[in-house]
Amino acid sequence: MAVSRKLTIVFIFFYLIVIIYLLLFLFVPNVQVTIIESRLELTRITEGTNYFWAIIISLVICFLGSASIGFPIPFPFVLFSLSNSIFIKYLNIGLNLGDILLSSNFWFEILGLAIAGGLGSSLGELTGYMVGYGTKKIAEERHSDLLNNINGFGKMILQN
Repeated sequence: MAVSRKLTIVFIFFYLIVIIYLLLFLFVPNVQVTIIESRLELTRITEGTNYFWAIIISLVICFLGSASIGFPIPFPFVLFSLSNSIFIKYLNIGLNLGDILLSSNFWFEILGLAIAGGLGSSLGELTGYMVGYGTKKIAEERHSDLLNNINGFGKMILQN
């Protein structure tokens, strides 16, 4: 079963965008400043009732990042950014680092993001498992030359 040409073009396009983004971030100072300032603006996501949306964003991004087949989604970056926004929120209140680390509310908010991210990641991994399990069932039902070659290749790898 060959990969369609359109899908290959989409993946190449995605990887080129990522490479261009990295090059711009590394070599263009204005882009670096813009990205860093936008991370500081993430504190609005976790303010007040918006914390609920931060939990939902964490769950969805981690789900998509773990369920992605073909190209990776950097969901740890989102979790780190959301956690950083919680830290900055407490700094903006006027607390110093020691007070923040002793604050139980800070740790409960971080824990909430971690649990939502973990739940999203586990559900995402479950979808990958289900796709693999379904593919195995299809491969057992259909005996094609391609599937037999893949099966034989797998056995050869295991033997050597």
